[in-house]
Amino acid sequence: MTLVMARLAVLLNSIDAGLANAAEAEHAIRGHVHLVLDEHELLGVGQSPTLRIAMARLDRLSAHHPGWQLALVAPGRLGGLRGPAALSRTALAEVPEPEVGAAPVVVRHDGAVALVAGQAVPDEEQLDDELVTLRVLSAERPLSPPTPTEAARALAQAMAAATTTLATTGLTAGGRPDPAATVALGQAYGAANQSLLDQAMTVLAILAAAQQGETDLPHSHAITTRAAQLAPLRTAAWDALQAAVSWPMHLMQER
Repeated sequence: MTLVMARLAVLLNSIDAGLANAAEAEHAIRGHVHLVLDEHELLGVGQSPTLRIAMARLDRLSAHHPGWQLALVAPGRLGGLRGPAALSRTALAEVPEPEVGAAPVVVRHDGAVALVAGQAVPDEEQLDDELVTLRVLSAERPLSPPTPTEAARALAQAMAAATTTLATTGLTAGGRPDPAATVALGQAYGAANQSLLDQAMTVLAILAAAQQGETDLPHSHAITTRAAQLAPLRTAAWDALQAAVSWPMHLMQER
């Protein structure tokens, strides 16, 4: 899905910071959004608003601009989501984003509204595009992700621990990864956020390569052992990605 939900969170935070408008955000992401579905009319503009109208309404839902965070959801992990149950079920049922290995959800820092990406069937003229359908759902106030500083420290510790453990057991992380995907965060974010996001995506690419190379391991116990040893590193990379996207400079200044 070309990290479309991370890009969406970045665009919404850029609008929140006054560095972009709804038209600019719609132009930046429209090639990846097939449809917006708001079955409960949480945005107040019908059940299927245009993307531009949806972006504008999302910005106007709150006068105090609480900002937006990225939640990465996987079995056993809700990425900070605290419900309601319909949101959690929908997120867990979605296909994980290939570059991340988890289902991304964009949720307002103070709750109220969340956006979940579902796969869409492209039109014949758009067969080369990766499209999503954005679903607007009600959300409780989520748990705050770690700050970029906290997440960077945790990721560094997890990388060191994984390297040491794998060396001790005689296993390796896997083969050479494909080039890591990334998102340009833009003016709303600091350079440290961009560096953290790039590092997290590189780690996730390495972990994906390791999973693809499991056939090279001598037996199933080795596969299970390496997966268990790499699991904390995957969690730390997910947390780092969430932190990088969820904390633009204007929100960090308000903490």
